[in-house]
Amino acid sequence: MSHEAFGGEKRVLRGGKSSGDGTGWWRRGYAVAAGVLLMLLAASVAFSNLTATTRRGVNARVSVHEGPLLVKVIDFLHRHYQYDATAREITGDLQFERERVLAIFDWTRRNIRSTPAGWPVVDDHVLNIIIRGHGQAHQMADVFTTLSTFAGAPAFWRTLTPPDSEEPLVVSFARVESRWVMFDVANGIVVRNGEGDLASVEEIAADPHLLTRTAGTFQYLGVPYERYFYGFTPPTVPAVLRAERQMPWPRLIMELKEALGPGESAGREGHILWLVSMRRYRPDPEDPHGEQCGTPPPGQVKLPESGRC
Repeated sequence: MSHEAFGGEKRVLRGGKSSGDGTGWWRRGYAVAAGVLLMLLAASVAFSNLTATTRRGVNARVSVHEGPLLVKVIDFLHRHYQYDATAREITGDLQFERERVLAIFDWTRRNIRSTPAGWPVVDDHVLNIIIRGHGQAHQMADVFTTLSTFAGAPAFWRTLTPPDSEEPLVVSFARVESRWVMFDVANGIVVRNGEGDLASVEEIAADPHLLTRTAGTFQYLGVPYERYFYGFTPPTVPAVLRAERQMPWPRLIMELKEALGPGESAGREGHILWLVSMRRYRPDPEDPHGEQCGTPPPGQVKLPESGRC
């Protein structure tokens, strides 16, 4: 088909570029596409020559494995997608944070069972715990807090040790509707206040008897449940949650900060932590400028007395 069929005589623009049939634009488009492809191929070759380490623990013995950085990046993105997809599947059309967190709590209880006695305890990725379908108390908490964070309710876990025992209790904390509340995934305990709502950490600290009303005479490893909470105070929230390290942007910020080193990143650390923490500390309508919370200190963010920020 001749160029006349496309609407007239073919013209030649200044500089020798043709017009009328669009071949000049197509050629430049192909050239750009080819250049991008070459850059991607070059990046792939560069990545394939870089290595990264992965740690895996079996029965508290950690082994280090080395492999291509490109493979590690692809695995990271795959896990991120699976966490997000799993959280969405569990929560469905649930609108409120309380409903979503409780749905994830129930799902974790149903799908992650205690590791049978005598089986090896493997510590690697949360996704592998989900696939295996079993884990210890801290691994159940890992699954719950990761999926909760991906569902929009930031969460983390801590251990509590009573004065007369060395065996810790693993408990999780999630921010539900501007309040941090506590969950014991392994033992299926959700603490509620006198109104039947989820008890905040401030309420638990002020009235330890809420634990007795919830747990009754339950003993964990032979120790009354309430004893694990002697002297309990609201926990300090990590500046970057463990689950957020499974998300591309917070992980990139963290890696860049570590790559810059203490000297280069010292001046940027407060800004980086503030940007990350703002994802979960929404301003209080009564304190829109954040004066109650102020600038979080490097490394950690302390909850204000109101539990809101």
